[in-house]
Amino acid sequence: MTQPTSDNGLLAGTRVVELGQSIAAPLVGMLLAEQGAEVVRVVFGSSTDPVLDGMLARGKSEVVVDLQQPEGRAVLLQLLGRADVVVENLPPGILSRAQLDFDRIREHANPRLVSCSLREFPLGDPRGGGPHNEAAAGMAGFLYEKPLGKPLYHDFPIGSVMSALYAVNGVVAALIARFRTGRGQHVDTSQYQANLCAQVLQVFVKAGVPRGFLPLKMAGTPFMSVWRCRDERWVYLHVTLPAHNTRILEILEGEGFVEEVERLRSIMSEETLRDPSQVTSIPEAKKIRKVYEKIFLTRTADEWEEVLAREICCIKVRTIDEWLTDSAEAGMTDACIVDDPVFGELNAPGPGVACAEYPPLVVPRVQVESGEIIDRWSEREIPVCTGGPQPLRHPLEGIRVLDLSRIIAGPCAARVLAELGADVLSVQSLTKLDWALSFHLVFNAGKRSMTLDFSDDAGKAQLNSIIDSFRPDAFIQNYRNLDLARVIGIDPDTLHRRYPELVCTHLNAYGNEGGWRDRPGFEQVVQAVTGIQVAYARGGRPKLLPSPIIDIGSGLLGAFATLLGLYRQVQNKEGTFVATHLTSVAVLFQIHRIAASQRQALIARAIERGISVDDDPGRRQLADVVKTKGGYVCVAGPADDLRRWLDAAGVHAAMTCSPEELLTHARPYFGKHRLEALRSAVVRAGFGRTVSLVENRSVRHIVEDVRRLDRGPIPMVYRRKYPGIDQELTFVRNPLAFSMTPIVDIETPPMRGAHTRAVLSAIGEPVPEGDGIVPYPTNKPLLLWLVSFARWGYYAWKSGNI
Repeated sequence: MTQPTSDNGLLAGTRVVELGQSIAAPLVGMLLAEQGAEVVRVVFGSSTDPVLDGMLARGKSEVVVDLQQPEGRAVLLQLLGRADVVVENLPPGILSRAQLDFDRIREHANPRLVSCSLREFPLGDPRGGGPHNEAAAGMAGFLYEKPLGKPLYHDFPIGSVMSALYAVNGVVAALIARFRTGRGQHVDTSQYQANLCAQVLQVFVKAGVPRGFLPLKMAGTPFMSVWRCRDERWVYLHVTLPAHNTRILEILEGEGFVEEVERLRSIMSEETLRDPSQVTSIPEAKKIRKVYEKIFLTRTADEWEEVLAREICCIKVRTIDEWLTDSAEAGMTDACIVDDPVFGELNAPGPGVACAEYPPLVVPRVQVESGEIIDRWSEREIPVCTGGPQPLRHPLEGIRVLDLSRIIAGPCAARVLAELGADVLSVQSLTKLDWALSFHLVFNAGKRSMTLDFSDDAGKAQLNSIIDSFRPDAFIQNYRNLDLARVIGIDPDTLHRRYPELVCTHLNAYGNEGGWRDRPGFEQVVQAVTGIQVAYARGGRPKLLPSPIIDIGSGLLGAFATLLGLYRQVQNKEGTFVATHLTSVAVLFQIHRIAASQRQALIARAIERGISVDDDPGRRQLADVVKTKGGYVCVAGPADDLRRWLDAAGVHAAMTCSPEELLTHARPYFGKHRLEALRSAVVRAGFGRTVSLVENRSVRHIVEDVRRLDRGPIPMVYRRKYPGIDQELTFVRNPLAFSMTPIVDIETPPMRGAHTRAVLSAIGEPVPEGDGIVPYPTNKPLLLWLVSFARWGYYAWKSGNI
């Protein structure tokens, strides 16, 4: 069968060996294969989820290798001697028992090899020797925390997906560094660290934010909420921008809700109109909510989406299956059908990154003999670095990035590039919205910052002069669609006419293809439309997952897209247009559900084809957060092992209840015992190597854990001073570690606009000292702040927003 390779991809000619299981390393391999890399997936041992494996194996060549036999190890060493990249997420000890040492391979056989390990916990962390499961790293990494109340378990594989997205950035950054130095290196990351990055806003808030900010006030706003409709379905509304709030009133008035709109206008204070995310008072919020409840009950969810969704963020809340169907009918790329050799037509997530010049490759996997790969790889010499060895402190040292994005996704992408060594200039508006400034504190670290109003011709001329002066290698923007970028003159076509080698990166909510491409969208809206809110709620009213996982994940895909373009640029002096969008990564976070919804039918189809599929539900992981005598604990392990342990512990019906009911059924047992007693019971029953029990940790304890266990040169989480803030705040760094060109210990973000004067002076437009700087909100008295925090938190909880 023809090998799934491309001569025309952004990574064409790149050879990758994947030693993976579950999600993390296979997802890295899939993302690289989509961009034209030739990925060889080494298959060994049995799978706990063959359908999930099939979804992630697309675009790869599969070879069966027995690592326990000398012949198998010899085959793998031959592959690694000819590969550009190897990526692995194997349990501790497997590589050492197979006598595989990547540093030794670089020293003796392949000095250009880029290796990447994705662990559950960082190397040297004693927790890494425990049972191998997603939930343990999730609980340790603060993943199930909420703004208020007890932790709530969910089964989104955030640690696996996030660590894969960080890793794929690390791999391409290491390839760029290799082109400039001639040598490969090792890249390392972990699920635990990726979870902390996914929860960066919760860590930031719970560790103590400046008293000028009231984060739970935004959580309680009625302008960002779910609403029940006439058909008992729900819509999600997000109109916290002043312009969006004005526009929904105009639309509703045109739809006949004249009295209701008059009532809303009479209720809303000047402060609320200036910033709908910060409603003046709880009584005002209650009155607004009461009017909107009445309005939305008059029509169905579909009718409201038809009326509102093209101009403002108001969409019908869907399940993931509904979204995959609707997005496909709209001509989007969030899902794809792959003709898998085992299962036939397989519904899978679509490509993560689009490139206009080099479209992503989505093809079935193939099974091949290892000798065929080795013979073909031996025919071509590994290319010698044409750039010659150069001293390099960081992977992207000397590369310039202009960041014209806002909120989270785009700034997150640019921050990753800054951490990899790029010189990043952030150009943003003069907005004084509190939530925008709070995001600036987290996602604009490591950058220079200027503010500019380019809504008129004079501002556009200044922006063009800044681009000419800065001469970026990459340009990032996240306007709703390319038409809006074209109005300003920063669309890819316009920029490439001026700078042919430029990498243009675009992030938006729904992509640049299909019927949703012009619609606005935020994290909360995308959670609602793609099924995440329904799944997180576990039935009943949809509930917002209180972490910007989609924004951050999309930002990581945006950084990956930019790195792909930069890799092409350094090799061929060629510009590219790359893009990604929020709903794409939202689908990745629900890959378990996509697999589960088609598992039964696909396995039956494979059996009809005469193909044996090893699918044992008893080996699949179960997990939940339960209350013990000493606090909350995450329990996780294979279903059969949990059954046998709980049965031995005397839990009635543990062997007969359904997997979904097992841990719920055992809650009375957990409530009678402390964590130490439960761990002892697990070990006595013989399941200490497969069942994990992880306690809930506060932010303070997590910071202490990092200080005690982190062996890296830069702490993962630590307190730092921030310009313009009179207290130290908690900083969470990038979780990537490079063996040769480390990440940058970036500075905390400057005040928004701190470099405006310097940048404008460089283009011959001097401005007064301090011009363009946006101050942070003034600190409120401690008692007043605490009372407001508690009252708005309680209201947000009572109203169902958190």
